Amino acid sequence: MFNGRKERAQRKERIKETLEKQLHLLSERSKDSTDDQELAVLSREMVMVASLLHLLL
Repeated sequence: MFNGRKERAQRKERIKETLEKQLHLLSERSKDSTDDQELAVLSREMVMVASLLHLLL
């Protein structure tokens, strides 16, 4: 039983780290964009990633 909890915690941490990396990449990408439509799409994606991170915490 303890192993199951430990595995879930490790999986949750890996997912969190992956989402944080994705948020960072989206943030970096938005710095290089000058197209308003592209910035709007990136902003929506960043909000979605942030929402997923919030659910994990």
